Amino acid sequence: MNKQFKRYGPWAVVTGASEGIGRSGVLELARQGYRIILVARSGAKLQAAAELATKEGSPEVRVITANLAKEDSIPTFMAEIAELDYGLVFHAAGLGTTGPWAESDWAAEENQWALNTGATWRMAHAVTQRWKGCRTKRTMPRPRPMFKR
Repeated sequence: MNKQFKRYGPWAVVTGASEGIGRSGVLELARQGYRIILVARSGAKLQAAAELATKEGSPEVRVITANLAKEDSIPTFMAEIAELDYGLVFHAAGLGTTGPWAESDWAAEENQWALNTGATWRMAHAVTQRWKGCRTKRTMPRPRPMFKR
């Protein structure tokens, strides 16, 4: 059994999995043999990432289309994966606005906050609630590099 699997379980959750850092995380986890739960807004991009993950070595991939900026999205997708033994969460969902603050679109700024801050807090709370009472050290893992250089 892979040492990482023993520590984290065979499943990994990756948010923001459809592109950028999240997609890179998906591919690296696939190469390490993890089963992966991909979460992002774009269903078509997620399907493409899932196909790549399978080609890179992931034995099983699940795709969940969710807008994590919406308050009810995290409890909904966490319920969908409740039966899976995951202990590694790669939270890469995020976005950034550009331009002068005084000229920014307030709705876009609120959406950015909801995703970058609100979703991160909700995700951390949901995951630690699930891991509470776990016999492994999943609730407080030591920081260490996940990927080898």
